[in-house]
Parts: sequence; C-alpha cells; structure tokens
Amino acid sequence: MKASLLILTCLGLTATVFATTQTDLQESILARAFLMEEIGNDVEGALGLYDQIVKLPDVTDSMEARAAVGRARCLRKSGRYEESLAVMAAIRSEGLGRGLLDELQLERERLDAARGAQDSDQDPVEVLVNRLLLKGDWSEIRDLGRPAIAPLLKVIDGPVAAELSTGPVVQTAITALVQMRLPETPGVMVGILERGKLVERHRLLEALMQGPGQSKRGNDLSVEYAPVVVAGLNDSDSLTRMRAASLLDDVSLTDWSQWSKALTDSQAKVRESAFQALIRRNALSSDRLIEGCRIVAKDESPELRSAVAKALHRVREVDLEAAEGLFERLLKDPAPEVRRAAIGFAYQLAPSLVRDAVTPALADVDSEVRVAAIDSLGRLNDVADVDVLLPLLADPSPLVRERAASFLSRASAESLLAGVGREAFFIDRLQDSEPRVRSFAMSVLARAGTKAAREPLLALAERVTSQDAASLVYYVVRQDLADDSSRILSSIISGPWQQQLTLPHTPQNFRTGLTPYGHSLNLSMVLEWLGRRGHHDQLLDALNRFEEFPSAFDSDVARIVGNYLTDADRQAYVRILERFNDKERLARVVSSSRTFLGAAPEALALYRKGLSSPSDGMRAASARALGDVGPSTIVPELIDRLAIEADDDVKSSLVRAISKRAQEQHLALLESGLRAADGPALRKSFVQTIGRIGLPRATGLLLTLLDEGGFDREAIFDQLASNLEPRGFDAIMKALEDEGLSDRERESAILALGRYRRPEAWPRLLEAMIKDPGQRTRDPRFSYTALDRNQRTNAYFHPAIIAMHDLGPDVLIPEVERLLAEGAPEAVMDDLVEILAFVPDEGATQLIIKTFGHASSAVRSAAAHAAGEALLPEAIPGLRLLVRSANDELRRAAEDALLRMVAFGVSP
Repeated sequence: MKASLLILTCLGLTATVFATTQTDLQESILARAFLMEEIGNDVEGALGLYDQIVKLPDVTDSMEARAAVGRARCLRKSGRYEESLAVMAAIRSEGLGRGLLDELQLERERLDAARGAQDSDQDPVEVLVNRLLLKGDWSEIRDLGRPAIAPLLKVIDGPVAAELSTGPVVQTAITALVQMRLPETPGVMVGILERGKLVERHRLLEALMQGPGQSKRGNDLSVEYAPVVVAGLNDSDSLTRMRAASLLDDVSLTDWSQWSKALTDSQAKVRESAFQALIRRNALSSDRLIEGCRIVAKDESPELRSAVAKALHRVREVDLEAAEGLFERLLKDPAPEVRRAAIGFAYQLAPSLVRDAVTPALADVDSEVRVAAIDSLGRLNDVADVDVLLPLLADPSPLVRERAASFLSRASAESLLAGVGREAFFIDRLQDSEPRVRSFAMSVLARAGTKAAREPLLALAERVTSQDAASLVYYVVRQDLADDSSRILSSIISGPWQQQLTLPHTPQNFRTGLTPYGHSLNLSMVLEWLGRRGHHDQLLDALNRFEEFPSAFDSDVARIVGNYLTDADRQAYVRILERFNDKERLARVVSSSRTFLGAAPEALALYRKGLSSPSDGMRAASARALGDVGPSTIVPELIDRLAIEADDDVKSSLVRAISKRAQEQHLALLESGLRAADGPALRKSFVQTIGRIGLPRATGLLLTLLDEGGFDREAIFDQLASNLEPRGFDAIMKALEDEGLSDRERESAILALGRYRRPEAWPRLLEAMIKDPGQRTRDPRFSYTALDRNQRTNAYFHPAIIAMHDLGPDVLIPEVERLLAEGAPEAVMDDLVEILAFVPDEGATQLIIKTFGHASSAVRSAAAHAAGEALLPEAIPGLRLLVRSANDELRRAAEDALLRMVAFGVSP
C-alpha cells in the first residue's frame, strides 16, 4: 500500500512540476490530495493539500467547491463533525455542475449518518446504507464497496425496522449487492439462495439476470458465479430454477450433470430455459450440444421438441450427420407442429435429403404440414417436382391448393400437360373455389392453346373476378378470339374495380404482361389486342362504354386511340366523346387525345363547344387544344370568351391559346383585351403576346404602353429586346433615367440593353453598376463547377455585368482593359474580371493573366478565381507566384485555382 501511495504521489508531483497553467496546478494538487486521502489514509496530509488549493491565486468557484468538499470529507473522517458541517454550509451551490452537487449531497448524507451513529453508537456505514436504501439509490451503495455488505445482509435477512423491511427496500439491497461484483459476492449470493425467503431468492436471480445498469441482459458473469447458478438449480421452487437455468450460458458452466439436470427438470419452463441457454452460447463441446438436443427431442412437450427443430442450424454447424439424424426423427414426431418445424429447417440440408425426406410429408394428415412441405420443395427452385405436386391442386385444403398453384406456375405448360388426362384435370380446376387456382389453370390452358378449354373459360364470364378476368384476357389474346372480345370486355367492365390481381410473380407472367396492377391492365390488354389485330369496329364498340371504364384508364385510352385508330375512325371517336356526361373526366380525355384528334373539323367543333362547358376543366382543355391546332380566326372568339371568364386557370389557358394563334391583324383586339384585363398576370400575358408578334406595329404598341405607364414595364422591356428594334433601345436607355423604376424593372431594362449588343450601352451599364454595386441576380449560363465535376454552384453577378457580357467580347475585353488601366471602384473591377472566365476568347485569357500584376489584391484574387474557373493552363506559373503572397485572401484564391486545375487534370 505504501509503495502504491509513493508511486502515485510521485506521479502527482511530476504533474505539478510540468503544470503550465494555474488550472493544471490546482488539478494536480487536488489529485494528490485525493490519492493521499483514499489510498494512503493520510487524512491530515490530504487536509493540508485541500487547504493549500483554496489559498492559490485565481481559484475558480468550482475548484474551490471541490476542495471544500474534500476538506469536509477529511474533517468527517477525523471525527470533527461540527467543523465539517461548517465547511459544507459555507459552500455556495450556485453555478456548480450536476456531478459536484451530487457529491456534495452524498457527503452531507454521510456526515448526517456519522453524527447519527455517534449519538446511537451505530456503524456510520450502516446508517448511510439504510438512508440510501430508503431513497432507492443502489448505485451509491454499490460505490461504498465491502463495508456495505454487512448492512445489506442485515436488511435482506432481517429482522430490521419496519421501514427497511418493505419489498422495494429489500429489492434495492439485493440489486446493490449483485451490482458490487466483488470476489466475495458469489458466496454471499449462495447463502441467500440457501437460507433466504422465496421472494428474496427470486429478486436475487432477477437482479443477476438484469446485468449492469438494470437495462438489459448482460452476459458478463465470470465462472466464479457458477455456484450461484448451481444453488438456484437445486432450489425447490420452479421459478427460481427457471431463472437459474437461463443463466447457465452466462457463467460458462461446464458441469454436464447440472445441464442434464436442468434439461430433464419436472417443469417445462425450466427445461426450455436450459435448452435456450444451451443453444444461445455453447460453452460445452459439440458432443454435449448434440446430446442435449437428443434429450430435448424426446421431451414430452411438443413446444420443446419444436425448439429442437428450430435450433438444428447450431447442430449442423458442428455435425451435419447428427443434424440429419435429428431431422429424420423429428419428421416422424406425432405432433404436427414439430413436423412443421422440422420441414421448415429442411432447406438447410442437402437437396437430395430434402426431396427424399419431405416428399412423404406432402401426404401428411395435417394440412399445414403439407403446406410446409410445398414451401420446402419450393425453396429448391426445381420444377422437376411437377408430378409430385400436381395432385395437390385437388387437395381438400384451399391453402394447399393455392400454394401448389403458386409453386407450379414456374413450370412450362408442356410439362404440366404432359400426361394422360392432364388437360381434363386442368379444365376441372376451372371450377375451383380458389381464384388463384382457377387463374393458374386458365393460364396453363391458354399457354398450351387448348381449344377444348374455350367454352369452359368463356362460361366464367358470368361470374368473373379480377383474377379470372386477367386469365380470360390472356386466353382471348393468345387464341385471337375476336368474336368473343365483347363478351370478355363486358365481364371485365362489370368486375370489382378496386380488387387487385394476385397472380404469382413468375417469369412467364412478366413476359406476357400479366403483372398484378388491377383491371386497367385487363382493359388495356383487350383494347391493345383489338387495335393491334385491326379490329377497329370492335375497338370502337368497346370505347362506346368508355364512361364505364375506371378513370385511371383514361391515359391508356388516349395512347391506344392514337396508336391504332385511323383518320376514318376519328369522327366516330368524337361522337363517343360528345356523349360523355362526366365533363371533368372528358376534359382529361380531350387533353390526352389532342394529338390524334388534330385539326379535323369535328374535333374543332368539339373544342368550340367545350369553351362554353359548365366544367372549368373542359373549358381549359378546349382552350389549350384550340391554341395547339385551332385556326387564327379563333382568336376573336377566344378574346370574347376571356372577357366573361371567371376562373383563373381557364383564363390562363385562354391567354396561352391567344398567344399561339394571334397574328398582326389581331393587334387591335389584343390592345383592347390588354386594357380590359383585370389582373397583373393577365396584363403581362397580353404584353408578351403582343411582343411575340414581333412586327413594327407591335413594337410601336409596346412603346405606347411604356409611355402611358400603368402596364408591366418589366415584360415590355423584355419584349422590346426580343424584337431588337432601334426604337426599343432608345426607349430603354431613356427609361433607365427614371428614378421611379422598381428594382425588378431596372434589372429587366439593364439585361435588355445587353441583348442589343450595341457599344453605346456600356456607359449606361457602368453607371448603373457603380450606382448600386450590391445588386445581384442569377443567370443559368453562369455557374461554378465543383471539384467532383457533378455539382455546380450558382454564380450571382450584377445585372449590368451580365449585360456587359452579352455585348460580346469585342466590346467587353477592351473596356475592361481600359478600366483596369484607368481605375474604377474595386467592387466593379472584381465582377468584371470574374466574368472574363465565361468569355471563350483568347483576348479574355490574356487579360486574366495580365491582371495578376494589378495593384489591387482584391482584383488579383478575382483574376485567380477566373483562371481557376476557366481552367487556364497558361495561368499556372502566375498562380504559383500568387500562392506565395502574404495576403491571405489572395493566397487562398490562388490555391483554390491550382487545386481545381489538379482536380480536372489541367497541366501547363
């Protein structure tokens, strides 16, 4: 002990010598004081060190409180209780951490316990343990260590005061004892199990099962705890034995007699716990594992024998032959659940053994065993078992028939029908009560082209389900039964729309289009087939029942109509649409059929009629269609309709249609419509329509609107720039002198100037940039590429910079060079230099490199950014020089540019 104290004290002194701050010094002295107090038992020496900490300069409140708690502890240990109480009373708890507050509270409780013990001649530790037990705080008791064992046993064994004999207090005492994990703890536990009350024995093993922290099972028990488990296994109470059995694997017990005793216990729960422990962690040899499984395989409980089947994978890992022997034994078990469990394990064995062992189970008296046998064979994914499984399609159990059909759907129709009476057998299966069995039989007969199945199949149309419908469709399509299409279609239309197909996901079904998406697929297959075969009359007859189709099928109708109907069928199709009662649905169909209907007179008549429909959707769809294919003469009618339209979406569709169809002769109508428009969005659309006409008359009208004011100037600027008339340029230059322009209008005017590509715009653009250098906008043409080449970051420039770029390199490069020489605001020059990265011109490259020598570090940084973005190998020598700059911003810009060059494989 003295040697340990000397080493630790030396370490503490070394830490003091090398302490570089006051905090390090204080922590070092505090550590030395604690070691001297707890390990060296030198209370007086530790008290002196705690006093020394308080006298050091710059002591924090927290450090002072920690030292004070240590002082109080030393005073208590030396019996100076009143002084200890005075020290703690002087500690201010404000601002102290949770851990220090808990330590302070515990020390106060220990002091109270010591003072109480002084008055009553009790052991201070016992008083403290009893107080902590009443609080339910087992963790603090655990930290007290060995001195707390005797008080705990006193509470557990009793008799004690009434408040200490309650269930929760005793439970806390047992938990604290279990959590101590001291060398003497197992012996104490054995004593409790041999002499304690039943409830105490239960609580002890329950606490032992909990593990550290009482949060989950903790398999951290050493072999020293084996006597505790053995004592529990010898208990007369079955619950105690069960809990002890569940701990057999945790203590790595190697005494097979104890395992065997637990595995043959009179209570099933004990045997089950022992077997689960045996499987969970095998601390024994493989022979013992196999022997344990053989013992349980003879158990009277079917549940336990089933557990052996589920655990055969553990035996298989050590002895395949033993696993197969146990498997064959369990297959002959009298209990169906054991046989089912054994068959469920079969797929892990050799395929030949599975087939030989499982095939007899297909005739088992229990239907669930037969289902398990089918599933086990199915895992082999071998269609060679067709002859064995085919009779199960006539099994009394619906589940067996359904599972057999699911497995057999993998086989070819030829192998399924290769036998005497097979065709008649499958025709009989069409009358099965299970939809999947009927569906499977239909698909087999259809794939094989069995003509004799036609009438039985078509007879099902009167009582069709969604699954039957899919097979009926498949059969009709395969056999090309055009005459039966209306009969089949009627059965599909009258079917339950919401019922999902549940056909098996087999390769054959995917190849033929039989995938589980519901009745829309059936309709699509019928109509596609009619169209593909050229049965246009039957297809139109089917479309006469269009409104009976599910609405989800509307888009498919448009596709089928467009693919298969001809111009000669268009009039008949329009008559079908005219009879629609559901106008909202009609609107969707018209929208999706516009390409097929085209500009035929009957189609235009349908659209014109749709403009006055009570349905908002139909009016909008008709307007869009007229905008796509209508004649220019429709524009006056559209403008008149716009004047009385109330719905915003329909108005938007009308304006777009007007924009597509309008010509020069409609300018007067467009102007009157613009002046009558009652919303900014509508007026903007009219302005854009006028601008798209693009004739001198349209430009003149736009200039008139600009002079009058009150219209969307942003849109007017944009349209003037689209036409590039000189009058528009002069008007925009003049408008920029107006201080009343909004930010968006000013931005639109500036960008419009750039599109004219006229050098005289430069002074006005430069003026706008200098006047408001903080204005920024984004143009999709300009973005920075990230180093991974797949990501891009938006580049935000002043609108004037973008306009200057649009003026072209012949204007931009000389002007930038002039400004660099003559001088301009730094913010302006930064953007002008950076935009050069997006100018694919040799002059821009030379100017960027030349700018490396500019007087302003900010401008040089912009040039470095531009060189990196443009990936200029000619700039690498200059960038290497800039990397050595003392200016941090410039150096980082040059480094980033060089890194970008490396990332993109650019070399000088």
